[in-house]
Amino acid sequence: SALRSFSTLEGTTPEYSCVLEEHICKEGEYLIKQLNTVMKADGSFDPFRHIVVSVANVICGMCFGRRYDHNDQELLSLVNLSDESG
Repeated sequence: SALRSFSTLEGTTPEYSCVLEEHICKEGEYLIKQLNTVMKADGSFDPFRHIVVSVANVICGMCFGRRYDHNDQELLSLVNLSDESG
């Protein structure tokens, strides 16, 4: 029901049709920048953690009204707990 709610709320600017699209697009832009930065620094990497953190950030944006930095230890510990329980 939360996804339905956010998909019917209008975005804050005309370029987004709904709040859900806005959260996803902004996080996608950040993810691409993050992946480019890591690729330039390391040359290769496993994108799994970055993608999981981005998905978690979209959910956090909807539930808590804020996103977390990709290096935020609280968010990373929650992601790691999710990996361990899976």
